[in-house]
Amino acid sequence: GGMYRCVVENIGAPKYSDEAELKVLPEPGVERHSVFLFRPLPVTKIVGESAILPCVTSGFPYPVIHWTRKEEEIILAGSEKFSLLIGGSLQINDIKDDDSGTYRCI
Repeated sequence: GGMYRCVVENIGAPKYSDEAELKVLPEPGVERHSVFLFRPLPVTKIVGESAILPCVTSGFPYPVIHWTRKEEEIILAGSEKFSLLIGGSLQINDIKDDDSGTYRCI
């Protein structure tokens, strides 16, 4: 593992990307505790837009991700408002004023 950065060199001063961290996990099939690889961040959107709240975890067996808002679990089955994306991120469609608040992935 470690930190990596892309450097672009051409005429003029070189350009540097943000750092990216590589985490090396045990091989699949070896039981390991769940860890967050990417936690949700604050998001600001305009009414009517969609938002994606990232939540990426790792573990074996693969962790089951649940999302809550106002301490209540969000029911995803059959919802047109909320979608659980591959990897565990939450998509909120057609945002309204009353969608604002604190969301947690657990």
